[in-house]
This record gives sequence, C-alpha cells and structure tokens, in this order.
Amino acid sequence: MTYNTYKDLLGEILVGEIYQIKPTSILLIHNSNEIIFPKGEQIPKERYKKGDNIRAIVKALRRDNPVRH
Repeated sequence: MTYNTYKDLLGEILVGEIYQIKPTSILLIHNSNEIIFPKGEQIPKERYKKGDNIRAIVKALRRDNPVRH
C-alpha cells in the first residue's frame, strides 16, 4: 500500500522531518513513513540536525519488508 502511494511521487519534492542521523544516511519521516536520504544525495557541507524539516526529491523506491521480531 505504501509503495503504491509513493510510486506516483517519483521526481516530486517531499517535506520530511529528520528523526535519525546515521553515518551513511539520514532517516526522514513523511506521513508516518520512513524515507532514507543517502549521504551521496545530500548537499556537501550541509549540516542537518534531528527535528529539522527538509525537502527531498523522490528518486527511487524499494519494496523492503521490515524484519519483525
């Protein structure tokens, strides 16, 4: 269901809130969904912090099923 929601947004700009910063990516929340913002797609020398709202272009989608324990 989430995949179908976002497939029509490829190439569009979304606004998400930073909730976690990792060495290789930033995790955003958009409409209760997790969006991965890879380091290679970020603006060099731009500084991000938890709670910031940022705009990002949807470039790709993955159909991963989260592992549940």
